[in-house]
This record gives sequence, C-alpha cells and structure tokens, in this order.
Amino acid sequence: MQTVVAHFEKRPLILEMNKPTNIILNSIAIIICGLFALMNLSEWYRVKIQERTAQYPFASEGPLPYYYKSSELYSTVTLIWGVIFLCLMAFTSWAVKKDRLN
Repeated sequence: MQTVVAHFEKRPLILEMNKPTNIILNSIAIIICGLFALMNLSEWYRVKIQERTAQYPFASEGPLPYYYKSSELYSTVTLIWGVIFLCLMAFTSWAVKKDRLN
C-alpha cells in the first residue's frame, strides 16, 4: 500500500463583493447602528434627564429583565448600549470612508 500525502496551499479566504452590494451592506450597517444608538440614548435621556418613569415597571413583580430593578440601573444600561452602538457606527463609517479613499 502506498500512502499519498496531499499538500494544500494555505491562502486567505477573501470574499470579493461588487461595488453596489458593498455600498448597500455598509449603508445598512451604519443605519442600523445609528438607529440603535439613537433609541438607547433617547431612552437614557427620557429616564435620567427628564425623569419620565411613569410608564416603566421599575421594581415590580414578575418576569422582568435585571435592568428594571431601578431607574438608575435602567438608565445606566441604556447609556452604555447607546455609547457602544454610537462607537460601532463611528468605526463603521470610518472604515467605509478609509476603504473608499484607497
């Protein structure tokens, strides 16, 4: 019996997309990140700055997420998520702009 050893060349897998598809996907990513940032930061502003908490079930019974324990915790969580999505949107915009310049 003879043993055959196959040698495969290791090349990085690069997905090539055409320009319209790339523009559409980048735009969708930026828009979604922007909407999530706006949604979370507006919730933070409504709860923390304006103190409009009447419609929120803070400290009530039932199956609620952990961040509904208090308005302080809820506003902190929404601020953190808002900043994360804002940074993600800024990074994506920067990467798209850098790619178009090259």
